[in-house]
Parts: sequence; structure tokens; C-alpha cells
Amino acid sequence: MVRVGLGLTRGHMAAGGQYLVGRRDLSAGLALVLGAAGVSLPTAAHGYVEGLPLYAPSSGSLGGGVGSGFPDKGFETLLPQVEAMKANIPALREAVAREDWAPVAAAFSAEASLQAGRVLGDYAGILGDEAYTAIGLKAQFLASSKKLAALVLAVSSGGRPSGDPSTSEALAQLSSLNRILEELLALTPPVVVEQVRTYEKRLAAQ
Repeated sequence: MVRVGLGLTRGHMAAGGQYLVGRRDLSAGLALVLGAAGVSLPTAAHGYVEGLPLYAPSSGSLGGGVGSGFPDKGFETLLPQVEAMKANIPALREAVAREDWAPVAAAFSAEASLQAGRVLGDYAGILGDEAYTAIGLKAQFLASSKKLAALVLAVSSGGRPSGDPSTSEALAQLSSLNRILEELLALTPPVVVEQVRTYEKRLAAQ
């Protein structure tokens, strides 16, 4: 079985007889195939982290507008977004504890939940073998978000009293969301996290 090795720039044999193919090798092979078919491979890219699937040619630049075949966003964009979602939960817990429901309602509005679903779906799409696990975690996240949004709406509209048990239920949902994001981030190979951090430092130094 041929697998794409994240963070690798050259193919090598791994345990179990699986041949890991680096991003550079994969791109070179793709260029040869496309060249034989009379299709040129664009040189423009959105990301710069070597050895990771962090970029894509402009959408539709291959296949007559059908699409590039590469993800539109990579780890250099999506990993910080998922991390930011998790980092926001402590502030939301504090808001619930003081019965300030407005920031919680904003964080789990229909628009915010739609955006979160897009981010988590895109993240699942670049996790390779862990994609199905990530999709399941995305479904859990959206289900918990929906429950929390309904609870906040009920409290805000006067349908439920503020304080316990509403506060305890909201905190439980936030704990569930935190766990889900922790599990999702744990699926990310350490080499990917390391290279994204290196990329961020390089950008900060510019």
C-alpha cells in the first residue's frame, strides 16, 4: 500500500512493508503524469511548509476547472484554527459560571456553528488515515454545539431559569466540546505540529 508520509521529503520503507512517499516525490510523479497528458502543473502555491500537504494550486487550475485535487487549506491554516476553538472554551466556561449567556450564544450561533463545521470538515480531509475518526468527532462536536445553543436560547428567552441546572448542563456540554477537540488535535502527527510551529516562527520573524 502506498501512503503519503507527512513531513517526509523522500520515500522510504517503513515498518510493515509500507512505502512512505514524501510530498516532493508525490508532486514530482504527478508532474510527470500530467506532462505526459499535456497538462501543466501550476507553480503558485498557498503554503510553504516543506514536506507537508499545506498548499494547493489555484482551484480549478487542473482538469479544466474541475479542481486541483489538492486541499484548498492545509495544516498551517487549519491547525491554528482548531487550536483557537479549544483555547476559547475556558472563557466560555467563565461566562457560563457568571451567567453571562451572550458570549456563549454568539460562539454557538447558527453562523458560528456552520463555520466550525467547515473547519473541522476541512481538518478531517487532510488527516489521511485518521479522516474517518475526525469526521466522527466533527459530528459529536456539532451535536454538542446544537444542544448548548438550544439551552442558551431557552435561558435567554426566559423559557428556562438561569443558574442550576442550566449552568451545570452548559458546563457539561463545554467539557464535552473540549474533550472532542483534544481528541481531534491528538490525531495530528507530532511532526506536523512541529513544522507548523516552525512555519509560524518564520512568518513572525519576517
